[in-house]
Formats: sequence, structure tokens, C-alpha cells
Amino acid sequence: DSLATATRVSRSARDRIELEPLPGTSTTVNAGTSAPLRVRVAGNGMANATVNYSVSGPVSVSSTSGVTNENGEAPTFNYIAPANPSGTTATVTATLGSDQDSVTFTISTVQVRVSPTSVSLSPGQTRQFTATVTGTPNTAVVWSATGGAIDPGTGVFSASAPGTYTVRATSVLGAGFFGEATAVVAGVSGQLTLLY
Repeated sequence: DSLATATRVSRSARDRIELEPLPGTSTTVNAGTSAPLRVRVAGNGMANATVNYSVSGPVSVSSTSGVTNENGEAPTFNYIAPANPSGTTATVTATLGSDQDSVTFTISTVQVRVSPTSVSLSPGQTRQFTATVTGTPNTAVVWSATGGAIDPGTGVFSASAPGTYTVRATSVLGAGFFGEATAVVAGVSGQLTLLY
């Protein structure tokens, strides 16, 4: 669930322009990270050519244009995946006149997993929960629970009254990214009889 695979979308008939990730650059791009792209132009007018960059989808680029050198190479620029993506794909396009080339990225989704997924405790006991966040370099979460008490920063749950409670870890990137676990607090039920 952390893949951003670069895919060639369109090439002009003259094949003058090429847009691609830098060699050795991973095509696995998480939310909130970036990947460098390069542009190369071939043929007449390849030097001092202004290449324009555009983007569609939940993404931005570090530059909107670049000027090629005598070898037809424009300065590298970055594809920047949003920290909280609103979609799963985005396309970056380089255009020179009527020629263009595009790269499409599939953006990873932030996922939060909580462990252990279920615990049983007695009143007064504590248990440490941990969260694993994927799809982003920002792994910070805030903890909450429907009962008992939990430290919002550490995930330490303290059992109090008997019941079944939901423990949640929410990514700081947004309320829509969370993972949950169950805490069951057992109690003693019955009637106390006093003897005189």
C-alpha cells in the first residue's frame, strides 16, 4: 500500500521530449515525500528551450518550467506528494510547443495499525498499545479511548470500570487516518451477603 509507480502516459510523434524520474530513484513514493524528475529534449532547438510543467491530481511540483542547456537537459525538479492525498493518482506533464511527455504516479494511502488488536484487563491494570503508520514519513499519532483512561501521547491504557472499550490511534495528518483495538475490562458481579 505504499506504491507510486511512474507510468509513461503520452509521447509526441516526433519524440522530442522525455520526462522521467532520475535513474536510481525509487518509484515507491509515500504521501508527504518527493521524487526528482528530469527532462531531456532532442532535435532542433533543443538548447535554451523553455519546457513548461503542469500537474493534474493531488500533487504539486517544485517548478513550473525549466530551460534546457546545450545538451537539451533541463534542471531537475521534484514531484511532491501531498501529506494528505485526496486521490490515488496524479499526472505530471512536460510540454514544449506541441510536444509533451507525462508521468503518472499512484499515491500511497496513509494506514494506521494498532497492536495488540485486543486485550483483556482487570480494573487498575495498564497496557501499552503501539501504532504502526505506513504511507507517510510522519508517523505521529494521537491516542484516545471510549472508556478507561489513555495517555494521548504514549498509548498507555489504564483500565477502570468493567466494560468493552475502543482504543484508537489517529494520525496527525487527519482524522480519516486511524487504527483501532479493543480493550475488555472484566469485573466481578454478584451479591454480597452479610452474616450477623
